[in-house]
Amino acid sequence: MAPPALSLKQRLAALTVNTPASPISPISRSPAFPSPRTPNNGFGLVDVEEQYEGMRPKEREQIDKALNAVITQAGVDYETRPMVVVTAASFPDPRLISYDILLSRIIAYLDLYVENDYVVVFLAAGGRHTPSWNWIWKAYRSMSRKYRKNLKRLLIVHPTWFSKMFVSLAGAVLSPKFFRKITYVSTLSELARHVPLTQIEIAPAVYNENLKHEHNISLPSSIPPSLTFGVPLERLMGPDGESSPVPRVIRDCVEYLRSEGPLGLNLEVEGLFRRSPNVGLLRSVREAYDRGNQVTLAQYHDPHIAAVLIKKFLRDLPEPIFSGSLYPIIAKCPPSTGWGVDGLSGPPSSKLVANGTVSLGLSNGTANGINGRGHKRVGSEAEMATVGGWGEGDACVEYIREVLLPAMGWGCRVVLLGYIFHLLHDVSLRSSVNRMDAHNLALCISPNLVRSNDPIRDVKMCAVPGAASMTGGTWNTPGAGPAPPAPPRKAGSTTLGDIVRV
Repeated sequence: MAPPALSLKQRLAALTVNTPASPISPISRSPAFPSPRTPNNGFGLVDVEEQYEGMRPKEREQIDKALNAVITQAGVDYETRPMVVVTAASFPDPRLISYDILLSRIIAYLDLYVENDYVVVFLAAGGRHTPSWNWIWKAYRSMSRKYRKNLKRLLIVHPTWFSKMFVSLAGAVLSPKFFRKITYVSTLSELARHVPLTQIEIAPAVYNENLKHEHNISLPSSIPPSLTFGVPLERLMGPDGESSPVPRVIRDCVEYLRSEGPLGLNLEVEGLFRRSPNVGLLRSVREAYDRGNQVTLAQYHDPHIAAVLIKKFLRDLPEPIFSGSLYPIIAKCPPSTGWGVDGLSGPPSSKLVANGTVSLGLSNGTANGINGRGHKRVGSEAEMATVGGWGEGDACVEYIREVLLPAMGWGCRVVLLGYIFHLLHDVSLRSSVNRMDAHNLALCISPNLVRSNDPIRDVKMCAVPGAASMTGGTWNTPGAGPAPPAPPRKAGSTTLGDIVRV
């Protein structure tokens, strides 16, 4: 007699017993751990908590890092319910991370929220490693009733065929009531109408997918944007930098550039501040800062994004760092004793800057004691005298410190300038690797610091000795020998490019 036909629900249940949950990672093959097929709680789940506890610290750290990328808490929604975000693009390679162990950690994470009503946002697009049907089914079956009952909304953003198929199956076979809690969301702008978008940290792959559906992300009119770019510096920092040491985007960029990337130190990436990143991702990151979103630059694996964000922030300021009224003062700056052949290959920067632009009155990128407009000088005489013999004996440095900076009004502009120039100095010290010495950095940075009513005058003010032009100029190649000496400079012809190079 033929066996009775199984229903679809019975077939799915059988999968969890007869099929491994995921490709077995090297970790789960360790003889110290039980077999991955060891049943648990009647659903075929492996007893992974003991495996997790038995791991070496480095292996547990790897699991926890994957967990923090896949699932995050994003505050509360408009109805004050806790909001949990799951990002498909962050699922790790199942050959490296056991999905069974990851599932146990996800459930433990959700235990913090499921006692009360909660909302899940599932960012479905961009995943390179899609969990198996069996694993998803197992995840659903392993959650007790309170997980499903207290889940009030499941928002699926950029739904894929895979996610739609599974959800439709779950609704038809398992629980029509659960199916009614699901909302498909096509764009991030639409998501912003359901939950506070600015509280969600969005992965680069999700931004890339969203660009296929909309060019700009818009927030509901009731939510004022938290602008960063194009905002007066005084509003972000306070007139004298008392509100914030530096704007968040600048701090994030500088800290990321000083960190280690997949290919080594980010400061050593060739062409830093000269090369351009992916335009779409750059715009997505800029708009995320303007909306007030959480941004982790390390997710983008591109130091050029951080470098260009710094330049764009400076360029978009309503009032430039150096306005047209300062041009005559800049032009009168006497030449530095470091200008000439040495000046074109970077020594002025390395001599004038130690622990930040100390010899100009700044320390570690912040104004040392600069909180009021009455301060005309900062940094001690001892500090000035220790910078390679420069400072008091160099007319250019004295002029910048005694004339130019006071003319700028000290305050937040000088604080920001010192913070950024400290970074640029550290970039120039690695010019043998990144090919960005003081000369090349001056070419890239100067145009973002000036603006007047005369664009031609602005271009001339950004000129750097030894460069043919701002766009097709001569780029120094560190290690290629000394550059030709600059032609004699006329009195009163100093440019901002000269000063930035120093």
